[in-house]
Amino acid sequence: MNDDVPGIRRVCVAAGWDGDGPGGAGAERRTVRQALVSACAAAGLQRSLPGRQRREGAEILLLPAGIDEPRALAALTRSVAAELRGINAAGGGRRLRLALAVNEGVVVLRPAGFSGWAIGRACRLAASPQARSALAGDPASDLVGRLTDRIFDDLTGHRLGPALGSGRFERVEIDDPAACCRTAWICAPALPGPA
Repeated sequence: MNDDVPGIRRVCVAAGWDGDGPGGAGAERRTVRQALVSACAAAGLQRSLPGRQRREGAEILLLPAGIDEPRALAALTRSVAAELRGINAAGGGRRLRLALAVNEGVVVLRPAGFSGWAIGRACRLAASPQARSALAGDPASDLVGRLTDRIFDDLTGHRLGPALGSGRFERVEIDDPAACCRTAWICAPALPGPA
């Protein structure tokens, strides 16, 4: 009998952020984590985010296998944007801005966490200079999305809704030999304000 843990293809979402905020790095990480937990619940997604999993400057979501990816990613983006609006409205001058990077690949789930190249590369995309430049270049936006070529190609055949309309994405070159792709698609979603 084979005791190897199975590898399952999953959509990986990494949320990266700049700065530590007034509460320090730990407080900022807790705020980001809670925002993602709340966003997943609002989007109707069960998430996989083991409590002890650590990545420098990023929190990781593994979307459930077998979901409607275009709808799930659009719903998640809208929900994260809504969470950011709430956090920033109540932040007392602090402003949280996130880069969400989406990648896919084989992931191995273990009791202590998860592993796989897709996770590390999603984190690199979320922390990339292009993602930070997109946020810096659009001071009105608190959220920037980044898709790998493969994810973008898969999603462009579907109606992605206002949060992930393919016309809003710009193709960027990746100058990072460890990145998962040579090009990616980046977007600061133009989302409606609160009702």
